[in-house]
Amino acid sequence: MTELIAAIGDGRRETVLALVDPGVVWRPVSRPGQTEYRGHAGILRFMSDLRVAYGRFRIEVEHIMTTSDTEVVSRAHPVRETDEGDQPGPTITSVYTVRAGLVVGLESELSD
Repeated sequence: MTELIAAIGDGRRETVLALVDPGVVWRPVSRPGQTEYRGHAGILRFMSDLRVAYGRFRIEVEHIMTTSDTEVVSRAHPVRETDEGDQPGPTITSVYTVRAGLVVGLESELSD
């Protein structure tokens, strides 16, 4: 999962598409354009929306854990990279649903 998270932060579209199912349903806490993104086209839209809304950023993973054969949970936070310096964002808990080695779903929320 760290490879997927890093690829989203780095804008590596081909890597992201290789790691998510074509029918993925993505419900991020950060909703720069839509509440839900579906399929490969949706993931690419999500990545584009993030760049438009936040500019340069990276995602710093605090914790990642496999909780079952089909679920991975991560805690991470975005860091905007600006000319004035890094601006850390809130911590986000994300639950990834995995099937046959591909992410088929994501639900995320702000962490306490």
